[in-house]
Amino acid sequence: SATYLSYLAIGFPLGEKAGMTIGLLPNSTVGYSLVSNEYDTDNNLTEVTRYIGDGGTNKVFLSIGYKPFKNFSIGLQGNYIFGKIENSILNQVKDASLATKYQTTSSLKGLTLNGGFHYKGKLNDKMDYLLGGNFNFNNEIEATGNEYLYSVSLGTFESPRDTILNTNSTGILKSPLKSTLGLGLGKDNKWYAGVDYSFQNALELSGGVFNNYSKIDYDNYSKIAVGGFYTPKFNSITSYWDRVTYRAGVKFENTGLLVDDASGNGTNFTAIEDFGISFGVGLPMSKQLSNLNIGFEVGKRGQTANGLVQENYVNFRLGLSLNDKWFKKLEIF
Repeated sequence: SATYLSYLAIGFPLGEKAGMTIGLLPNSTVGYSLVSNEYDTDNNLTEVTRYIGDGGTNKVFLSIGYKPFKNFSIGLQGNYIFGKIENSILNQVKDASLATKYQTTSSLKGLTLNGGFHYKGKLNDKMDYLLGGNFNFNNEIEATGNEYLYSVSLGTFESPRDTILNTNSTGILKSPLKSTLGLGLGKDNKWYAGVDYSFQNALELSGGVFNNYSKIDYDNYSKIAVGGFYTPKFNSITSYWDRVTYRAGVKFENTGLLVDDASGNGTNFTAIEDFGISFGVGLPMSKQLSNLNIGFEVGKRGQTANGLVQENYVNFRLGLSLNDKWFKKLEIF
């Protein structure tokens, strides 16, 4: 299990029709630990291989939004991506005095740009419709990496011994245009139901830093998500639970990642898919702390076909919505 700070942002008004937000949030995460055991014909353990991955990338962003006319807004966001990812394979053979460890470390950084729009219209007096879109433009992320192969002695602490290989390399990760479109229906402070669809062509990797990625490949990415919320009576003075917002959603994602089977010969790749269901509540608090948001997500990623691994996960999310006035005119009496 792992705990992450998922979002930190602060917004500033820029006149009556514009605003600016700066913040920090995760861009991607890597975290896994897998063990593969091999046995002889007598079912005696002969070899143990451990696969470990850790790290991820974050982004600092600056976004500006503008409302050119009623019910329509546009925005542009610049991001600085940075982070580090470590992957290692530790192999130990029975009766061998030393184990062998192969480790790669990749540092990533780059500037990216995305923009979007949002429109809200009325179907009738009781129902609104919302249209939105977000577009991540063609971006490039620079990667620099180190590759190590060395023998280690295993005990209470892992102790490196002889270094067999130590190389440095660079590469570029090209991310094509990613488009997300959304459509929803709802009523202010009462209910909302919507659907989002995202699509992106396959990522492109170039450079020596990605040479060790021979067991994975990339395909087109797509995701569809359906969700909504319901608030019985947001201004109720007789029932606290009538003021609570109840949320639910479901997603299906083709991650665009293809993984080779256990043979590792690069001929039988399997698409990695992700399915998840989420539930949550928004608990009203004081005027300064408007909502305490609690959410759960359960899902599965990957599959067991072709000797691969299926990950069953549970995510817990906790958020605070602040409703304080940071920019209040000083009144002099």
